[in-house]
Amino acid sequence: MLFTGQLKQPVADLSYEIPTLVEADVLIAALERLRQDPAFSDASLLTLGQVAHRYGPKVRETAREVFGSVLPVRAGKQQLAAHDLRAAYARIAVHWYCPFEKSDRLYAATILVQAGRSSKRPLLARQGEQEAFLRNRELCMTCSRKRMAPQ
Repeated sequence: MLFTGQLKQPVADLSYEIPTLVEADVLIAALERLRQDPAFSDASLLTLGQVAHRYGPKVRETAREVFGSVLPVRAGKQQLAAHDLRAAYARIAVHWYCPFEKSDRLYAATILVQAGRSSKRPLLARQGEQEAFLRNRELCMTCSRKRMAPQ
């Protein structure tokens, strides 16, 4: 899907493609239902902090219910974190969509919008994301370098 703009760091005329793990029309319909839901009617008027405070606990709870039985919890942690979900998404997207000739870490950084324009910025900016991304490589049946070519 092609996304435009960026909420956390507004940049004029920014658009980028982000692979989705469901068909685009399914995601678009879900986003539209969310926008029409009265419980979220004022969400576009809230600051990022207000959104995180209001919706974060329920999102975390739901994510743990849905993914808690299939994703491992990092050593030293008691429950899944956003880093784990982002890393799992990146690993799945690398497996299915990364061009064979491209580095899986560079591709993951690109789809997670972490690469930035500066070569000094780390590919996966947060240490937790980097560790989880590398660990989740084991969840794939094959790594991106060994996957079968599309038929």
